[in-house]
Amino acid sequence: MKHPSQDDLVGLALGALDPSEERRVAKHSKRCKSCAAELGRLAPAVSALGESVEQVEPPESLRESLMATVHAEAAEDQVARPAPRRRGLRDFLLRPAAVVGATALLAAGAVGYALRDDGESARTIAATGTGAADGTLVVESEGATLKAEGMGDLAEGAVYQVWVAEDGEVTPSAAFVPHADGTATAAVPEAADGASQVLVTREPRPGLQSPTGPTVLQVRL
Repeated sequence: MKHPSQDDLVGLALGALDPSEERRVAKHSKRCKSCAAELGRLAPAVSALGESVEQVEPPESLRESLMATVHAEAAEDQVARPAPRRRGLRDFLLRPAAVVGATALLAAGAVGYALRDDGESARTIAATGTGAADGTLVVESEGATLKAEGMGDLAEGAVYQVWVAEDGEVTPSAAFVPHADGTATAAVPEAADGASQVLVTREPRPGLQSPTGPTVLQVRL
């Protein structure tokens, strides 16, 4: 049995495949336990994606530059007319909806570069973990990034939830599902100003407003 690629499974989870490809991958995944399990592992990350990424309005110049590149590549594809091939991540990134997302990511990257180039020094703070869990929090002037490793496997639908403690209150930040090797990276913008702690708990699902699971990582600021 030929399994869909990881790109195809990610595309199906994001709803970004062509209709024919979507039917093919979905049909296979209904009969294949390993692919169905992989889709189940991806589902919490896709669900948490909208909650954990701050929406950024990119500069008009950046949007125009990106769109010019996309249109140029599309024109070249029309002239070349290559033979039909299997579609992957690069193909659905050229779709209008995905272009908007790519523009936002490029804008966020440009902002991140500016933050690192303004002379501000970053602080790296070690996290205290339970079991094999370990990590660091890199704090800069306008945000922070949590880098974790040794994160254990999660039950289906479960996530690791990041919380920020400030003035005696705990509020949710990013939610994530670690990679197969137990590593993960999460943006924690709330940790840059006035927070006293950053916590990571294991939760049954994303979207909770207060911790219910055990704390697996803790960073004191």
